[in-house]
Amino acid sequence: MRPKVTLEQWAAAKYNPPPSLYTLRKWARDCWIFPLPEKVGRTYYVDPDARFVGRDYMRISDVTT
Repeated sequence: MRPKVTLEQWAAAKYNPPPSLYTLRKWARDCWIFPLPEKVGRTYYVDPDARFVGRDYMRISDVTT
């Protein structure tokens, strides 16, 4: 298993330009990233292969298969 990365690192690898930290934290709180980020203190950590699924929960089945 690969070590988790911060939301900022994950977003920088996935998006150009990456969303703001405020937006990334909102996505994490609203469970719009799968697999779900883990919060340690004030920082969210996420699997490097995680995907943004947004409100479309049907896309989660696409990610898990």
